[in-house]
Amino acid sequence: MSLVKVSLEDLDNNTKFLYEVDKSKSLEENISNICKSFEKPYSPSVYGLKLIATNDGKIIHSYLSEDNFETIKDGYFLKLVYSVNHYLKRIFDHITDDFKERSFIDLYELSVDAEFIKEMVKFEKHLVLLDVFTYAELSESEATACLIAIVHLFQRQCIDDISEKFLNKVVEISKNGKSSELVKYALSVLHKILSNRDDKFAKWKEEAKHH
Repeated sequence: MSLVKVSLEDLDNNTKFLYEVDKSKSLEENISNICKSFEKPYSPSVYGLKLIATNDGKIIHSYLSEDNFETIKDGYFLKLVYSVNHYLKRIFDHITDDFKERSFIDLYELSVDAEFIKEMVKFEKHLVLLDVFTYAELSESEATACLIAIVHLFQRQCIDDISEKFLNKVVEISKNGKSSELVKYALSVLHKILSNRDDKFAKWKEEAKHH
């Protein structure tokens, strides 16, 4: 059936109610209709939809896309949220200025989301992220947010090459980072480098082994 009944939550006041999602329509059309229900002005650059949990209680908390929208079933828990593009703009407009604290909080929360990673690459913001990690003076929490995203970029084969400065920074963190989470993700990035089969990474593998 194209109509499925879900629990839908509003991002502003956490109001929840039953809502019929029409899977015969696009995700964008459904979000537009949801915005009308919540009496919000619809803009695809502002609002998105997240799958919070399945009908068997499995917590998902990830963005829906046109690719996975068909998987929605009766009893799922959805939430109207700010869109990936909204967050990308908010993060990368301010990641190097006086408002960067919010950017890194958002990055930390979104860096494991597949749709966020995909859109970050689509708009080439992952290149900005790599530069920020490599060259900026970062706190441990800021570096952690970057490394989590970088691990997921490697997992999706979105990083074609690195620099010596990048490698040195990752190695330094893996040896001297104070936060266990930070060190864990630095080691994860090193593992991704060492296991990368791309010829471009041959020299980085050798350098990493000699550190």
